[in-house]
Amino acid sequence: MDSTPTFNIVETGLYEVNLIALYDNCSDTLTESDFLEIADLPDVSFEIQTDEFCEEVQAVFSNTSSVGYGTFAEWQWDLGDGTTSNQESPIHKYQGQESRTITLTAITDKGCEGSFTASFDVLPSTLAEAGEDQLICI
Repeated sequence: MDSTPTFNIVETGLYEVNLIALYDNCSDTLTESDFLEIADLPDVSFEIQTDEFCEEVQAVFSNTSSVGYGTFAEWQWDLGDGTTSNQESPIHKYQGQESRTITLTAITDKGCEGSFTASFDVLPSTLAEAGEDQLICI
């Protein structure tokens, strides 16, 4: 028997571990149920649910992350302008026209962590102002 066994586990879940000790004609076995837990990394992603990514327009972030084993326990958003959020799908209004790099980090209840980063250009606002109402006589 190998005193330092190695093995590959490809499926997530809880595993039982057996330790067998042999000496001469004697042996002893120690079994620990649910001793080893294997979890996978989350697949982290998001989309922006806004027609135009413009200044002064609310950007709605849609979290499209998934995990095969476990559940999400924490969200950490860096919205690219010094603003952070721990909401699952935040809404944010940007000031100024420039490129923004947005990062979502997700942590599962098993302690596994994944991140997704995307850059977007904030465009000029397309909101028009007509000024004060004017009375025109014809």
